[in-house]
Amino acid sequence: MGDVSSITLVGRNLQQLRKANGYTQQQISEYLNITQSLVSKIEHGERNINMTMLEKLALLYDVNDWDLLSPLTDYTPVNVRYDGVVDLNAVAKMNQVKGHLRLLRGLQWFIIWKYTYLE
Repeated sequence: MGDVSSITLVGRNLQQLRKANGYTQQQISEYLNITQSLVSKIEHGERNINMTMLEKLALLYDVNDWDLLSPLTDYTPVNVRYDGVVDLNAVAKMNQVKGHLRLLRGLQWFIIWKYTYLE
């Protein structure tokens, strides 16, 4: 891939994630409350993205925001079944809940391990 700037890499990652999930630039622009032109410029590495938008997109795509700063590998799109128009805010909220459940599951296993092996 050669030496790619971080702004270009983030843009490529965001474009790859958007396309993998079947979203349009217009949908993403409405979700972020920015213009479609700005989404295009971000995806092509012509404009930078702020952390607030990066965090919102990480939630939408169910990835860690730091993952967006390195080449993507083994990404599986979020599988959301819907009839009609998809609400990206709802998808992001579901992914946030999913992340909380993963955290709780990890804590559960830690507690089981702690009481099994340390007491």
